[in-house]
Amino acid sequence: MSISRIESADALASTHHSVAYAWYVTFILTACYTLSFMDSKIPFILVQFIKKDLALTDTEMGILAGPAFSLTYALCTMPLAKLSDRLTRKYIIAGAVTIWSAFTASCGVAHSFGSFMFGRVGVAFGESALTPAAHSMIADYFPERQRAKVIAIYFSGIAIGSFLALAAGGFLADRYGWRSAMYAVGATGIVLALLMLSTVREPVREQKDPARNRSEGSIFALFANPAIRNTIIGGTILGIAGGVAQRLDSCLHHANLRHVGLRDGGDLRRADRGGRAHGDAVGRFSGELAFRQGYPLRPPPAVDRFPDGGALYGRRALR
Repeated sequence: MSISRIESADALASTHHSVAYAWYVTFILTACYTLSFMDSKIPFILVQFIKKDLALTDTEMGILAGPAFSLTYALCTMPLAKLSDRLTRKYIIAGAVTIWSAFTASCGVAHSFGSFMFGRVGVAFGESALTPAAHSMIADYFPERQRAKVIAIYFSGIAIGSFLALAAGGFLADRYGWRSAMYAVGATGIVLALLMLSTVREPVREQKDPARNRSEGSIFALFANPAIRNTIIGGTILGIAGGVAQRLDSCLHHANLRHVGLRDGGDLRRADRGGRAHGDAVGRFSGELAFRQGYPLRPPPAVDRFPDGGALYGRRALR
């Protein structure tokens, strides 16, 4: 891709959308991502209540907190990401938020292992559609020089959502019961979905380089790239460590849930401060370093099939 092509894409993104509105869209997308982590993490602080009320074993609780969600998420992400290449992304996001919020609320009426697992599977299905569509919209709303910073802000939803799930979930469970906590978090999603539909405009898609053949992409080509493969492996290990820590914590403490939620959530909030502040700097540094050392960071054909592929690589290296 030539320098003139990249510069024209940057100018197009800046011309079509005001800066203030682009940041408003970032706020809405980050709020959706924050809510997704609230919905996925809130059962961790409610473990003891759910286990006792539904008469679940540790094995059943582990399945609900782990495989029922994570396997569904992993299996659905790729197919739903491809929809973001073909359909209106704001409708995909609004639909996803509505689906996972409804299933979160349905967990509040569950009275058995099967019905609660059905709700968790639905939450994972809905949430798996969010990030690919969100990354694609960010790429169309912002020029390349700003995308690393914007995506870093978007990913701050992980820590913020986890903090709110633990703190607010513990407070609501203490005051009103664990079912009310699920209802409250689920109802919040309906408000966000309406905001997405009524206030967010679908951006013009960035024009792709016609020299690249999208049909050549495959999952095998994607994993053949060391950067993507190592990122996935690292994320998997991090997810396992975080899940084990949260599960053990829920088993070991018998303190007031409000205090435990505030403690654990506060740890996540403090850990997020550094990552959010340095996200843009790390993105710029890594791209510049690879460019200077002569590494060809042009994505393999498979990356073009996923809407967030450009965000992973940074097109400065293609100049």
